[in-house]
Amino acid sequence: MKLLNDIKTSKRPYVIAGPCSAESPEQLLEVAQKLQANGSTNLFRAGIWKPRTRPNSFEGMGDIALPWLIEVKKETGLAVATEVANRQHTELALKAGVDVLWIGARTTVNPFAVQEIADVLKGTDIPVLIKNPVNPDLELWIGAFERLANVGITDLGAIHRGFSVYKHPKYRNVPNWEIPIALRERLPEIPIICDPSHITGNRDLLLEVSQKAMDLNFDGLMIETHPTPEKALSDAAQQLIPEKLFELFEKLILRTNEMSQLDSSQLDHVRSKIGQLDDQLFENARFSNLDRSGQRPFLIVNATDIGAATRFEFTQDEFDRLCLDLEDWPISRAVAASSAVPALITPVTLRNRAGQCGYSVPEWVSDVATNSDHSTRHYQLATSRMLRSDKERYGHLHLVDGALSDNLGVGAILDALSEPDLGRIREDMPPRLVILMVNAGDSQAERIGGSAAPPGFFDMLRLMGTVPVDRYTAESKAALREQLAKFLGSDRLDSLYFIEVELSALRGHPLSLIHI
Repeated sequence: MKLLNDIKTSKRPYVIAGPCSAESPEQLLEVAQKLQANGSTNLFRAGIWKPRTRPNSFEGMGDIALPWLIEVKKETGLAVATEVANRQHTELALKAGVDVLWIGARTTVNPFAVQEIADVLKGTDIPVLIKNPVNPDLELWIGAFERLANVGITDLGAIHRGFSVYKHPKYRNVPNWEIPIALRERLPEIPIICDPSHITGNRDLLLEVSQKAMDLNFDGLMIETHPTPEKALSDAAQQLIPEKLFELFEKLILRTNEMSQLDSSQLDHVRSKIGQLDDQLFENARFSNLDRSGQRPFLIVNATDIGAATRFEFTQDEFDRLCLDLEDWPISRAVAASSAVPALITPVTLRNRAGQCGYSVPEWVSDVATNSDHSTRHYQLATSRMLRSDKERYGHLHLVDGALSDNLGVGAILDALSEPDLGRIREDMPPRLVILMVNAGDSQAERIGGSAAPPGFFDMLRLMGTVPVDRYTAESKAALREQLAKFLGSDRLDSLYFIEVELSALRGHPLSLIHI
């Protein structure tokens, strides 16, 4: 088996699944047959020897379980993998015919143990996956790869399983995403598999960490899967039944990946910082965590559906059309979509499930979409909604920077003010309206216009986006003033305030020094 080639040519994510520990032949076959039937698993895993933290706990069935693993291979055709921690484990696994070995975190931390395993593997071509050491030491992790490479083992991959910490409130092992990202920068040819089971220690957090790993462009996932997790002899809380594993894969949202390796490496570092901000700013909050009592402002995050060239709002109304549930969505994912600068950051992709939940397109949408006599704004809004309601024609939405379709975020207000059914917004319009706009742009007019040298490639790339956005922004402000002016002074609207803040005017101010 050529693992490196298999990972590179397989559909992402490359999936390694199976129980934490091999407990019986029946247990292994039951899980493996379900994984094989679903077709989503590339490599079957099971622990034979378990390096436990304390004695007198289950430490695996030992070498008597090796034939069980080989039987799985014969019955299902799945390649099989297990963990080795010393010379004896390695010799027995090789003799049994195990396809892939992995070195665990407690072994990676010990250079003597890694060297012992490397010496046994010399002269073989078996693939080896190396988990990060339990402590956050990049050089120690790289050293393990070097020891294996020195004896001729070149079919190598990395497993990121998090790092030990004392009593973390959320994770069993903190992810420290910057360390696997740094590994990729140092060893770009090494694929990285994320092990969310050991990072979280909690099956309820597996989707969240798996999604973040995919956002960071990891190559695959290793997830522990058990037929009856509550009866598992080890790590019961972090294992999933196969059916729940398949549901997790269905919920994953994968970014397209068309960047060069160099650009991808640089963006991975940026995405790592985004992951840290998710923890620090959003605290992994989902839309269900937002206050819906009406006592606080209603949050709408906008992105651009690049296929339909229209605005996409992260609201339940919009998700209803796609037969999706917004409540389970991380707020950070919506923010990532709204700021995915085209050509620099890959889009966030949503799978369209329209037609599977009984949602019906409103009558006014179909009327406007088939009658071009309506305004351009109405017609574009209606046709985009009709398109998204057809899953067969429009199965995926690729979302990028919201600035391309609604830089100010006032498109929803303009649509509501001019939609055929104006009753609701007219009744709900407050007597005093304040619109606060924060412009984070930085004009390049003086720098570009003040030089005889023509703009370079990256300047042109930036200008191609900012020039039409700036023009659309000015038009949006004018249109909003015009629409609201119709109500100003009436019994619906007493006063209207436009407040615009230009961050470019803060040069030298402490706020301008904030950076990631």
